[in-house]
Amino acid sequence: MKKVSSKPHLFPILIFLFLVSFIGCENDEGKQIVIKGNVDNASATVEAIVNGQIVDSADSDANGNYRLRVSNDTDIVQLRFETNTFNVARVIQLTPDSQVIFDVSIEPAVVTINNWQVIQKRLKLSGNDAITYKEPDADFSINGVGKDCITMKGSSIIDISARNITLVDCGEGIIAEGSSSLMFNTVENINISARSNGIRSRNNSTLFLSSDNGIFISSNTDNGIRAMGTSEVKLDPQVTCTIFGSNRAISQGPDAFIDPNGCILIDG
Repeated sequence: MKKVSSKPHLFPILIFLFLVSFIGCENDEGKQIVIKGNVDNASATVEAIVNGQIVDSADSDANGNYRLRVSNDTDIVQLRFETNTFNVARVIQLTPDSQVIFDVSIEPAVVTINNWQVIQKRLKLSGNDAITYKEPDADFSINGVGKDCITMKGSSIIDISARNITLVDCGEGIIAEGSSSLMFNTVENINISARSNGIRSRNNSTLFLSSDNGIFISSNTDNGIRAMGTSEVKLDPQVTCTIFGSNRAISQGPDAFIDPNGCILIDG
């Protein structure tokens, strides 16, 4: 009678280990920043240059579309557009865990931006974490998909200047605790829409939202702005401002401070 071995077969195990390794590589790609867009008036080779080195390149397709990837820790990248007759470049700033849409028209010595979107994943900062982003031609947005869009603790800092800043479908729009500090500044509008509080501050946190045009904050079930502890929330709209809260537009603790600066306050 043929003896049957009780030892496990190695071949299926090796296949399983290979699959696990392969899946891990796929997940690592999620740690890259995607830059994609359109060159609407020329066929071009687009190169991503970081610290003088080309890290990725792509030829635009028949419709002018291109797609690049750079490391998730890249904060500055030069995009160079090269045609048969000339090349032109533009330096842009990046943020981690984001996708950038950069649509342009190009001609010698000129990059004209037709559309620039920074689609940011939800931000969660603690300790001494800091994010600074200053691109007045870019539209910066976070879609919370029902979860908190920005959470800050410790002495973390967020300083963002953009054309528009949009936080949409947030659980809470901004939560600031500890001694954290947030500054928003826009050329056009700041829009924050949340299921719960649009902004909630506590402890010694400070928030300053400034816009050359409008600020719009809304909460479906709670407060537009809720400040507790000794926290401060100041708004500086140059043209228009509306704060809506299904409960209250603003809710302020005895030692906290909210300056709506003439905003229209609407209680639900």
